[in-house]
Amino acid sequence: MNQYLIELDNLYKDLDNNRKLCFIHGDIHTKNMIISKDDFYLIDWELATYGDLAYELATHFILMEYNEQEQSLFLDKLVKVIDLDMEKLINDIKIYTDFELYRRKVLKEIKK
Repeated sequence: MNQYLIELDNLYKDLDNNRKLCFIHGDIHTKNMIISKDDFYLIDWELATYGDLAYELATHFILMEYNEQEQSLFLDKLVKVIDLDMEKLINDIKIYTDFELYRRKVLKEIKK
């Protein structure tokens, strides 16, 4: 178990610690979205917290099974409305994606 924790901890060492934390939903997927012609709403805020946008995006991309092209299109639109350092954001999304996939693998092993 200690080896898992060490490996998970190592994934965090290269994150951009200068990006401001923000309010995040925590569970963005299609069942928590209401989309109409003119509006977009997120519902089911029970997992909302204060955290890193890169983590929110990484978990969203995993839940929605975005491919690289879809991720790129999403991020291109996002930076038009939010001032972000795209290079650092993409790097951190990759780190959080690795972390989340590894975390899920560890939990699966523990449940056996």
